[in-house]
Amino acid sequence: MQFVNPKAGKNIKSRLRQFFEQIYIAAWFQITPSQYKLYRFYKQDVDMQKVREYMSRWAYFTYVQPALNHPNWAILLKNKWFFHAHYSKFDNVPLTNVFGYYHPHFGFAKGGAGLRTAEDLHRLLANKKPKGIVLKPVSGFQGKGVLIIDKIIYGEELSFVTNKDTNLSLGELMDYMNCGPVDKYIDEGFLIEEKLVQHPFFEDINPHHANTMRVVTFIDKDNKPNIHFAMLRLGRKGSPTDNWQWGNIAVQIDQTTGVMGKGLHPPDYSLEYVTKHPDTGVTFTGKQIPMWDEILDACKAIALATPNSRAIGWDVGLTAEGPVIIEGNRNYDMTWPQAYGSGYLQPEIAQQLAQFGLEFTPGLKLKFLLDLLPGRK
Repeated sequence: MQFVNPKAGKNIKSRLRQFFEQIYIAAWFQITPSQYKLYRFYKQDVDMQKVREYMSRWAYFTYVQPALNHPNWAILLKNKWFFHAHYSKFDNVPLTNVFGYYHPHFGFAKGGAGLRTAEDLHRLLANKKPKGIVLKPVSGFQGKGVLIIDKIIYGEELSFVTNKDTNLSLGELMDYMNCGPVDKYIDEGFLIEEKLVQHPFFEDINPHHANTMRVVTFIDKDNKPNIHFAMLRLGRKGSPTDNWQWGNIAVQIDQTTGVMGKGLHPPDYSLEYVTKHPDTGVTFTGKQIPMWDEILDACKAIALATPNSRAIGWDVGLTAEGPVIIEGNRNYDMTWPQAYGSGYLQPEIAQQLAQFGLEFTPGLKLKFLLDLLPGRK
């Protein structure tokens, strides 16, 4: 159980009420005690009608994702090389600059040359001369196994400086890709892409990472792309990526205006809202993200270029030239979008989901389990 001390404020329910509510809400709404605390259900002004607005992770993965996204197309978003190969065919979809796919046996550069040895990589980089690169396990997720090279030092021998100020030789870089820390993905190889130079707006807030936005699109029954929610992920100094689970900050974005709201650390770190970046001290709340209309247009364009997939979370970077789509995620987390005071199931969204037979009522999980019993349909 997760309790908030009633003495911590005037608007907090008693521990006994919190206890029984957590049991009831977990059974009938599939919302866990930790989410009860994150969503601030412990406040006196939160009733069961308010709780009905929230979608559980269980409901999303059991009902929503299978109903809206066909599994045959999952590989398009899971495999980063397939992602780039498919979407690069669309002129209105801005993508990162990908150099190739490294694998010790099957690797190839974008132009068709081999990319399987240190000599191949040296030749490729010496020809393209990027200032920095990002190495991503081709089927990785949540930033696991990603290596960010902030600087490449060119000479007779290449050397590299990571975002953690670690110096690597070419041999050490090859060792990482050949036997790196994420063994599950190493056999599948690495995507090699140019490191983004982020927009000065984000560089001012947090220069330690290329901060990315998560924009979730939904294709309705009329095949019109809608924006269901958006947020900004602000990285922290020393963190490998800007993913939330690494202790970074998730900032709410008004999806209509692009104005940033409150920020949150993961629940294990703090439940306090933040308005400034803790490393730089720069205030982000109330600021409008540049080129917001262009960002939304890019997300809608790529959503329409994704077959048989109606609900996708897009990771978007922003450079001085405009937005860049980094990757897509059909299994995006439903927790953080609901942590700012309102649930996902607002009337308009609930109506759009209902068009696909997706309606959410208390006891949904209990009904699902009962339907599994012999003799029930």
